[in-house]
Amino acid sequence: MGSISASRLARLSLEAALACIPATAWGQDALPKDSNAKQEATPEEIIVTALKRDMSLQQVPTTVSVIGGSALQAANVTSVEQLTTAVPGVRIQNAPAGLVNPTMRGLGSSPSNNSFEQTIGLFADGIFLGHPRDYSAALFDVDRIEILKGTQAAVLGKNTSVGAISLVTKKPKDVFGFEGSYTHEFFQGSDILDGAVNVPLNKTLALRVAGQLTRIGGWIDNPLTGRDEPSTKTNAIRATLAWTPADNLKWTVSGQYSDYKLTGQPFYAAVDQLGRLAATSVLYGDPNFVAATSDRTHATGRAGDRGLGINNDGQRYVSTLELGLGDYTVTALTGYSKYKDFQMVSLTGTVNNPGLRSGNESDHAFSQELRIASPDRGAFSWLAGGYYYNDKWNFDDTFDVIRMAGTPVTGAFRTYYRQKTETLSLFGQGTLRPIDHLTIVGGLRYDHADKSGSYRRDILRPGLLTTVLFTPFAPATLRRKEEFVDWSASVQYEVMNRTMLYASYATGSKGGGFQTDPTVLSAAEFKDEHAKTIEVGAKIGFAPGSHLNLAFYNTDVNDYQIAFFTGTSFIVRNDDIRSRGVEAELAWAITDGLSLSGNVTYADAKKTKAVAGAIPGLVFAPKWSGVGKLSYQSHERQGLRFIGDAIVEFRSKEALNDAASFVIPASPGYAKLNLRLGVRNDDLGVELALIGKNLTGKRVVNYAFPAFLQTGGALVATDPPRTVGLQLSIKR
Repeated sequence: MGSISASRLARLSLEAALACIPATAWGQDALPKDSNAKQEATPEEIIVTALKRDMSLQQVPTTVSVIGGSALQAANVTSVEQLTTAVPGVRIQNAPAGLVNPTMRGLGSSPSNNSFEQTIGLFADGIFLGHPRDYSAALFDVDRIEILKGTQAAVLGKNTSVGAISLVTKKPKDVFGFEGSYTHEFFQGSDILDGAVNVPLNKTLALRVAGQLTRIGGWIDNPLTGRDEPSTKTNAIRATLAWTPADNLKWTVSGQYSDYKLTGQPFYAAVDQLGRLAATSVLYGDPNFVAATSDRTHATGRAGDRGLGINNDGQRYVSTLELGLGDYTVTALTGYSKYKDFQMVSLTGTVNNPGLRSGNESDHAFSQELRIASPDRGAFSWLAGGYYYNDKWNFDDTFDVIRMAGTPVTGAFRTYYRQKTETLSLFGQGTLRPIDHLTIVGGLRYDHADKSGSYRRDILRPGLLTTVLFTPFAPATLRRKEEFVDWSASVQYEVMNRTMLYASYATGSKGGGFQTDPTVLSAAEFKDEHAKTIEVGAKIGFAPGSHLNLAFYNTDVNDYQIAFFTGTSFIVRNDDIRSRGVEAELAWAITDGLSLSGNVTYADAKKTKAVAGAIPGLVFAPKWSGVGKLSYQSHERQGLRFIGDAIVEFRSKEALNDAASFVIPASPGYAKLNLRLGVRNDDLGVELALIGKNLTGKRVVNYAFPAFLQTGGALVATDPPRTVGLQLSIKR
């Protein structure tokens, strides 16, 4: 009998389940009962707010996934870049220098160019976080995460092209309470501590203070440094005040500080076809070098320099003022964020860093949104507003190449890049209900953006690197002006109670800009990106707490921004691509205490115009991906309740590099098993749980790039190995 891959087995199992079972939404059981949603919801109803209206998840005419903060805490998710393990349909890959690459339906921003705006916009309490580095900030005390798939440009705030991730933190309440959890992971020796306290200061004012402390151990043994790498440390704190002096006035302000430190690097040499990496390792005192994706002990970064890693600290401030003027609501949303970051990366994965890249990065971003909304009732309702965004981003990048076997290229240079972005937007949306059960929604958005990029490149040490590949240039400033008009329309019809059919069409745009490390200035500029998405679907409720959501979609993107590293330089292109497929999202309350939920995405993503030397498809775009979850909760016995979750996460194979000649063409598919078993005392609010992740022990390559100037060599990063931890939590 022929063998079958784990990813195909998981896919067939989940397809069979969807074919035989009616279903419901992933986030259903994940949303905590004490959600801060403004609208009163039934126990099985989830309210989403990212589209500027409080709407039931089952009434939103597009694909939205929601996961609650309690589920994130239970899964030990402490940063946005870990969402792949907890949020269905979202994939986030690690990249060099701490960058990340989020994708939905096979589409996302390439991480090889720091200056890209994000194809998938990241928002925290409504404010836009516009750089890849923002994904590294600590994730804690979250009420819920809303995942909007497909083009959603009209009312999000900052314009995006193919999707958004919206983080909603917990807000103060008018009763005293506290919560916290501590987790110790045994295999890597990791510790995670987080907690929050809610204090009503008087009848109109309440304070919530929350924090997080993590110490995550590494899983790659590096005998040259005597460490397990990469290890991370985070410290974070947030204070939020909510003031309600009158029934028609509410003001919420919050301030957050977090710092993040990564020691070592997650990348190691996995391929050395011509033996150049091994020769370089011998040259610098490491005769035992091995390149292999399957050996985490010897195939390591093996760099002797202890300075490799990342240091990042950031602050974020948000003010939300809501004022009722009769039946109308005026909202003023103000945001300010900043961070400083230093990173140092070995580009060859060999001892003592013969190829080194380091960077200093900083950002200051201010945004102001002002909108007014009519009451959401009657035959017609509307909202309209304006948005202003000002961003100042700096990136200083240094390459230093000393002697490497097989190449005469040496030298060092530093590129100074200063980017300023100013955006002004106007948006509006109307909702028409001409007859019972029929809803038509239309949205319109105008964006005007000014962007400048200022350059200077200094030669630190002459060599072939600075005379052939990265030549110096005098100070220069490049400028762009952009105007976008995007629109959306949807129609939905409630065919029966809890069952809705819909069709939607939307356009979205993302700004162009300038590459941070161009070989020459004439090649620095890249064009803006424009997406069009059509989606038809059904949201079917068939029992309390149960529903099935199906969506068929097609997204076309003109001038899709793509970037990758060739081994000698960074390439930025604008390609024409498309993604089409189907999503099925399920939640089924099988019996009292037993439920099944899951998400399956089929995404056929590829270039619509062939590019010489490139693959026909897209990187990090598996055709099949999904998550299935079986949850059990017993009746209370002698004050105790037993709980359990079994989760299968899977995907099919995905390409790792756009170059058709890349030495690692694809990462194979996989299926991972995660388990959580616990016991809870509802009266005390105490829970003890054993958490196992990747229990199948899959070694999954999630990112790869060519070794710098070492033909035939490649470095990879892998997902973390098997982990088992014990978590104690309390909520009163």
